[in-house]
Amino acid sequence: MRPCITAFRLSKSRALALEPIHDRMPVVINPNHWQGWLAAPVDEIEALVAPYPADDMQAWQVSRRVSKPGNDDAGQVEPIKARLYG
Repeated sequence: MRPCITAFRLSKSRALALEPIHDRMPVVINPNHWQGWLAAPVDEIEALVAPYPADDMQAWQVSRRVSKPGNDDAGQVEPIKARLYG
């Protein structure tokens, strides 16, 4: 039997630090909570998806190339302007 590898992306309301960028942000689960995320009953999961600390984030403007699925290279995340914060 081959292992089944799956992935999904959850988003929620933005953190205040991301307000100028987008109206939602990906959910980031702290590595210390990974096992709890995988094993917790559904009604306990929301406590694990608290907003990621703004002090631990960095942001900078990138090329619009990032919006096109056919572009698949590291250059998409290279800053085109100075950091917005972080």
